[in-house]
Amino acid sequence: MKEYHSHLLALSLSVSATAQIRSIQRSLFKTSEDIRALAVTPLIPLLWSKEIPSLPTFPLMVSPVTFDTLSCESNHLYLVSQDARWLSLCEMITHNIQIQKESDALFPHSCGIYLGTSSSSSLSFECANDDWRVVLLELYWHVEGEKVVHIRSKELANKHLL
Repeated sequence: MKEYHSHLLALSLSVSATAQIRSIQRSLFKTSEDIRALAVTPLIPLLWSKEIPSLPTFPLMVSPVTFDTLSCESNHLYLVSQDARWLSLCEMITHNIQIQKESDALFPHSCGIYLGTSSSSSLSFECANDDWRVVLLELYWHVEGEKVVHIRSKELANKHLL
């Protein structure tokens, strides 16, 4: 068994959006049995880092944003938005935090809401978010072979964004 440790800077969602996404994640978990979908609260993963990153300054957030398009990256499923305001904002955010690929990431960073692992992108749903928070999580996970068997997370920071 191999153990990993990393920090995740992410955007979390409103209570209602979180409930909608959690329901979708539970459905995906039933077919994939991959615990990554349920390990952390529904979020938009922005940066993985070995060191604790400082919280960047965020621009004024757009609201509401509707996420309604599925995107699959390396067998990880995300719900993304085609809203031009969100895409522009996401570009500014990722530029501000200088996103880097990290080898020890539980799942890839994205400007979409992480749903879990799946080989199917035939689902159809949408989710609107109108409340933004930036969160910093510390995560530890164990992998046996190719399967993640244990995940532990701790919230280090949680800041409301306007």
